[in-house]
Amino acid sequence: MKVLLIDDKANNGWKQLIEKLFPILGMKIEVAIDYDAALINILNKYDLIFLDVRLNTEDQENFKVKEFSGFKILKKIKSDFLNVNFATPIFLLTATNKIWNIDAFKNYGVDAYYIKEHPDNVFDKEVSQQNYKNFRVEFNLLLEIRTKRDEIWSISKEIIDVVKSHKYFKNGTENINIRQRIIDKIKLGYYYRFINPSSFEKDILKADNEAIAFLIYFSILEELSKAYSEKKTWNLNGDFSGNWKFRNGEYFIQKDKNEIIINPYWEEGRYVEKKFESFNFNYTTGQINLSEQIYALIYHYKIEKKYLKKFRDLNEFRNKLSYTHSSIHSIFNTPLIDSELKADFSTNIKNILLLILEILKQS
Repeated sequence: MKVLLIDDKANNGWKQLIEKLFPILGMKIEVAIDYDAALINILNKYDLIFLDVRLNTEDQENFKVKEFSGFKILKKIKSDFLNVNFATPIFLLTATNKIWNIDAFKNYGVDAYYIKEHPDNVFDKEVSQQNYKNFRVEFNLLLEIRTKRDEIWSISKEIIDVVKSHKYFKNGTENINIRQRIIDKIKLGYYYRFINPSSFEKDILKADNEAIAFLIYFSILEELSKAYSEKKTWNLNGDFSGNWKFRNGEYFIQKDKNEIIINPYWEEGRYVEKKFESFNFNYTTGQINLSEQIYALIYHYKIEKKYLKKFRDLNEFRNKLSYTHSSIHSIFNTPLIDSELKADFSTNIKNILLLILEILKQS
């Protein structure tokens, strides 16, 4: 485990204290005692960062929190989603008990804080003990979340990198707009995945951040469906031309005189090419559900068959979410927040991102 301690007093006992408080096997603590050294260190990836509020004498004379050297370092880390330590948990170390200073850091991405105490200034032993207990609890919670964050962030970063270099998104206002929508949804999904609702928000307001994160990620498939289609399939008003052709030249829906050819068409447990002599409204207007669009995309881009099964499972999971897909059964029999689904969110959020990444690797 690789830890960075950014503190001008790091070598005056704080490094040794952290090592004593958290004797984790293999934990290596690196130190940066000033602003310039910290800027160099944060170019490397860490599992956890301890960040002091003030690092120099100028900070002591300043009352503007956003000008503190600690805040500037935090901003360097958090200003770009692709920064190597964006997902790294950050623990604020501060000698100040001014809540507005602490709030400013928390509002910019700090995960937890510990108020430093000097033995000569401890006036309430009970408060001091509780401060220490909170320190340990928060540290252990951040250790639990760091792996989950890193996993989702790493896949998200790869998706963004692929989108930025993908030939489908390089030219044309519409394609560039789709690219930006995908990137924005990746960031928004990450936010909801790791936001920590309060007990009030969960119990009283029924906040379910994981469900929202999954649905945001799933909705990216809408962008991919259109991005991978020939532009002439649709006009800017969303009108369907009657033929659905992918950008690799394969047809999903094709008019042929008085017939309409659907390929692939789900019939009796398998995909086949299907011809209709009379036009079917959904297929002639393009008003078919998203799952059929993605099945067709996976099929025509010859993505590994295992992803058809993965997508089927993800689609079935989405259809169970009462947040957006209420059924007659769920309306009469299940609560809005189904506790039985909670355990599956982490896996399904990861799997929808991996599916998106696999699709984006095709061109």
